[in-house]
Amino acid sequence: MIISFSGIDSAGKTTQIELLSACCIKQGLSVRRIWSKARGTPGVMLLKKILRRDKSFDDKQKEEYRKALYSNSKKEKLLYTVSMLDLCWYWDFYYRILGIRYNFLICDRYLWDTYIEIKNDFTHIDIDHSFLWNLVKKLSPKPRHSFVFIIPAEISLERDKRKDADGIETLEKKQKKINMYLSCINNACWSNVMDGTKPINDICNEVKSVLKME
Repeated sequence: MIISFSGIDSAGKTTQIELLSACCIKQGLSVRRIWSKARGTPGVMLLKKILRRDKSFDDKQKEEYRKALYSNSKKEKLLYTVSMLDLCWYWDFYYRILGIRYNFLICDRYLWDTYIEIKNDFTHIDIDHSFLWNLVKKLSPKPRHSFVFIIPAEISLERDKRKDADGIETLEKKQKKINMYLSCINNACWSNVMDGTKPINDICNEVKSVLKME
């Protein structure tokens, strides 16, 4: 069974995935947690390792390097094309195999997180009319249950700072992403919308109720 957890940083995904994984193990169920996104699949990561020149840069230099990359439409389109093609095989074949092998394959971010990331970062790409994106959507296995966690931008930022997370986004960027998530929710992109501000145990019980677990 494939299950996906979506939402912005610090929305509560990781906590709930860990609780669900522990519950599965306790019940003798096999579980595999997997994380991926555009620019984060094995093929793209290998290509980055070979080609990227920002390995020794500090955070500010890396940010400037990435801005320069995405401002170049040809480089951006090349990265987009490679990312989409890598997602096709990775999700279509590898995820399907894992979904058969394990009782629960838990996807930490998935299809619509990738959509929001591309729409937010790849400014020269019209993803809604992209053949490659529509191919990825068609080939990707559909989760049995999909959860999206929504929290206010201020809480996300506060939690990020509390965790001393890497690459903390600005409040404005977080709000922009939240608005994208809300737009996707209106289009019924997930089967379950979760209030990430609720107590952890209450959310956990809601997740288990959806999955019909004790």
